[in-house]
Amino acid sequence: MAAALNAGVDDRRAEARRRPHETPWLDVALLRPGQEVVVVNLSSQGALLESTRRMRPGMRTELQLVGPRSRRVLPARVLRCAVAQLDPLRYRGALAFEEPLAVDREGQGSG
Repeated sequence: MAAALNAGVDDRRAEARRRPHETPWLDVALLRPGQEVVVVNLSSQGALLESTRRMRPGMRTELQLVGPRSRRVLPARVLRCAVAQLDPLRYRGALAFEEPLAVDREGQGSG
């Protein structure tokens, strides 16, 4: 049924999203000031995250991504946040990066 509802709907995303295993980054990251988050997906312009704590839309922050051979700290802004799950309570939030991120494995996290 979901396929029928989505038939003919264009994906309006500016860029393809990649799951962490398709990038040089791990699926767990830190959101300043030390909030552990799960990376749902990444693009060069932003990230979709899950957390046990709410992310405030409009807030400026930094996302620290870590990989086997590199680490990257990206200034970002929280675009939106909503409850993703009630029991246990989990939030899903979107970030917009202030500078582009290379998300392909060949880039090895360079920006």
